[in-house]
Amino acid sequence: KSTDVVSIIDDVLTTGKSVAEMLGILEPTGTKISTCAVVVARRGARLDVPLVSLLTEEDLVAA
Repeated sequence: KSTDVVSIIDDVLTTGKSVAEMLGILEPTGTKISTCAVVVARRGARLDVPLVSLLTEEDLVAA
């Protein structure tokens, strides 16, 4: 519905392709995407929504 607000949640964000596919499905419905939350964010992904991650690729390398 056009009044829905959702977050997209994924395990690992690398290229952003799967998130972009979800955005492509949800945006035409009028659904507002508030954020994308992932466990690990790797380099290179560019999103049109705010991104929140628990870890970055650098965090994993440093551990």
